Amino acid sequence: ESVTGIGEEAFYHCKFQTITIPERVESIGKEAFRFCESLKSITIPASVKSIGHGAFDMCESLKSITYQGTKAQWKEIELGSFFPTAVVHCTDGDWVRNRKI
Repeated sequence: ESVTGIGEEAFYHCKFQTITIPERVESIGKEAFRFCESLKSITIPASVKSIGHGAFDMCESLKSITYQGTKAQWKEIELGSFFPTAVVHCTDGDWVRNRKI
């Protein structure tokens, strides 16, 4: 309950298929989930303010991201480069690569 950030390479090469980030987390570190090739979906709370460079790099199966905030809130998140092309499902609609679909 006290975790507010996911560190750099914290889950590097994990075998998880789905992940739900706890609501108190505010940041996801650089390459935190890099090479998590089995990862298909992730739920990110509205509390997240930054997602580090390459956090989801090489997550080939990641096609769906559920963000528990609005499109406007998602747009304000500081995203590192190499963000996946996954659909981001916000509470008020979907986005692909920060473009409305």
